[in-house]
Amino acid sequence: MKARDSVCQSTPLVNYEATVESYGVRHLRELQGQQVTIQTQRSTVEGTLTMVHYD
Repeated sequence: MKARDSVCQSTPLVNYEATVESYGVRHLRELQGQQVTIQTQRSTVEGTLTMVHYD
Protein backbone atom coordinates (compact mmCIF):
# COMPACT_ATOMS: atom_id res chain seq x y z
CA MET A 1 0.00 0.00 0.00
CA LYS A 2 1.34 3.44 -0.85
CA ALA A 3 0.76 6.58 1.11
CA ARG A 4 1.53 10.00 -0.19
CA ASP A 5 2.22 12.86 2.17
CA SER A 6 3.19 16.50 1.90
CA VAL A 7 5.28 18.51 4.29
CA CYS A 8 4.88 22.27 4.02
CA GLN A 9 7.96 24.14 5.16
CA SER A 10 8.25 27.87 5.60
CA THR A 11 9.87 27.72 2.16
CA PRO A 12 8.56 25.55 -0.70
CA LEU A 13 6.17 22.61 -0.49
CA VAL A 14 7.98 19.26 -0.33
CA ASN A 15 6.23 16.12 -1.61
CA TYR A 16 7.17 12.61 -0.51
CA GLU A 17 5.84 9.26 -1.61
CA ALA A 18 6.44 6.12 0.43
CA THR A 19 5.10 2.60 0.69
CA VAL A 20 3.75 1.98 4.19
CA GLU A 21 1.43 -0.47 5.90
CA SER A 22 -2.19 0.52 6.47
CA TYR A 23 -1.58 1.11 10.20
CA GLY A 24 1.18 3.56 9.19
CA VAL A 25 -1.27 5.49 7.00
CA ARG A 26 -3.75 5.67 9.88
CA HIS A 27 -1.03 7.02 12.17
CA LEU A 28 0.13 9.57 9.58
CA ARG A 29 -3.47 10.78 9.18
CA GLU A 30 -3.60 11.38 12.93
CA LEU A 31 -0.52 13.60 12.55
CA GLN A 32 -1.98 15.80 9.78
CA GLY A 33 -1.66 19.46 10.66
CA GLN A 34 1.13 18.83 13.16
CA GLN A 35 4.85 19.56 13.00
CA VAL A 36 6.78 16.47 11.88
CA THR A 37 10.35 15.55 11.06
CA ILE A 38 11.03 13.24 8.11
CA GLN A 39 14.45 11.65 8.07
CA THR A 40 15.83 9.86 5.02
CA GLN A 41 19.30 8.60 4.18
CA ARG A 42 19.92 11.85 2.28
CA SER A 43 18.52 14.52 4.58
CA THR A 44 16.07 15.58 7.26
CA VAL A 45 13.05 17.81 6.57
CA GLU A 46 10.92 19.46 9.24
CA GLY A 47 7.54 21.03 8.64
CA THR A 48 3.77 20.65 8.92
CA LEU A 49 2.21 17.45 7.57
CA THR A 50 -0.55 18.81 5.33
CA MET A 51 -1.93 15.78 3.50
CA VAL A 52 -1.90 11.98 3.62
CA HIS A 53 -3.85 9.82 1.18
CA TYR A 54 -3.89 6.35 -0.35
CA ASP A 55 -2.51 6.00 -3.84
